[in-house]
Amino acid sequence: MKVKKFGKKKEAQKIARMAFKQSFSNGVISENKVRAWLRAIIKARPRDLISVLKVYQTLIYNQLKKESVLIESAAPLEVNVRNKLIDRLESVYGKRLQTYFEVNPDLIGGVRLVSGDCVWDGSVKGSLDSLSDEVSAR
Repeated sequence: MKVKKFGKKKEAQKIARMAFKQSFSNGVISENKVRAWLRAIIKARPRDLISVLKVYQTLIYNQLKKESVLIESAAPLEVNVRNKLIDRLESVYGKRLQTYFEVNPDLIGGVRLVSGDCVWDGSVKGSLDSLSDEVSAR
């Protein structure tokens, strides 16, 4: 009987994906479920334990990036403004998000939102940089 070259890798991905799919509670990654799956995976000692854990970690990490938003502003935002931003983002994304606020005076004004690989830059600095790039290109 021949063993496929990528047999272990496919098995590791299958186990990690199964655990990942069951790591959610109400559409959001559940810390308790992740911990329980990690204990179960380690206890079961699959053939390629390290690969399973690496794939699972990557899946969880990528999902957490999608569920969180960094909101940068040039000055501290008032609580009501923060709440309006959170409500609007959650209505756009259609789910509850983990939000983090940071003050970044380099933005000059406005806000910049970072979610995973997506960046929405509504800052004065972003506009000035964009304008500078356009002028330089001419």
